[in-house]
Amino acid sequence: MRKNYKLTIGIPTFNGENTIKDTVESIVSQFDESILDSVDVLISNNKSTDSTEEIINELGLVTINNSSFFLVFLNWKRKAFSKNFAGKIARFTDGEREILIRHLNRPTRSLHPSADCLRGAGYQIENHIMMTDEQLVKLYQAGMEIGGHTVTHPILRGSSEKTVIHELKGNKKFLENLLNTTIQYFAYPNGKPETDYSQEQVFLVKNQGYMAAVSTQKGVVRKDTDLYQLPRFTPWDKQPHKFVLRMIMTYLA
Repeated sequence: MRKNYKLTIGIPTFNGENTIKDTVESIVSQFDESILDSVDVLISNNKSTDSTEEIINELGLVTINNSSFFLVFLNWKRKAFSKNFAGKIARFTDGEREILIRHLNRPTRSLHPSADCLRGAGYQIENHIMMTDEQLVKLYQAGMEIGGHTVTHPILRGSSEKTVIHELKGNKKFLENLLNTTIQYFAYPNGKPETDYSQEQVFLVKNQGYMAAVSTQKGVVRKDTDLYQLPRFTPWDKQPHKFVLRMIMTYLA
């Protein structure tokens, strides 16, 4: 989903019950309804002890990060999309792309794919947001190791043995035919041990001929680490010294 222009206005506040509503309304009043779809107002509430949160809850917003951040919905499209939603919605942008996060906090039978909901609210949705076969082949030819990750990304622990075998075998066969190579490594969907997969699924992964598999358990690999439950950590750091420090702290944990 792309926009030609996006403006995000950040408002930090602490005990702002006397000013926050007027501040937001003042900002909104400066924009025509026709361009409100290109404006976000993000409120950062620094653990206010007054009625700040209650006041901004009246402004048509979603709560982000345990009530610390609030994203104000400024136009009818966003209000329509969030109305009666069984949880919380957050939307972020880098000026071109928009990222939508939906968090359910109660059971519902009315949840539809994000793309369908947004189309119904008047948004234009990009197709082909996943890598194509051609792109995957080019990635492999450039020297990148390609691993298995199931066909439809189910949570394996909640799936039947028949379904798990179908997901593992189908994904491995497809990739091997596409890349004309043997797929040796596997990553568990979501990957949290005993939550997203169990020892039963570890056994099934081994039976498909994989040499190793990775989880999302934070940690480092040691001599006695199970090759089919390798831990790892996410190196988001942009500075080399911070990356090294993260590696050391993870190793010592």
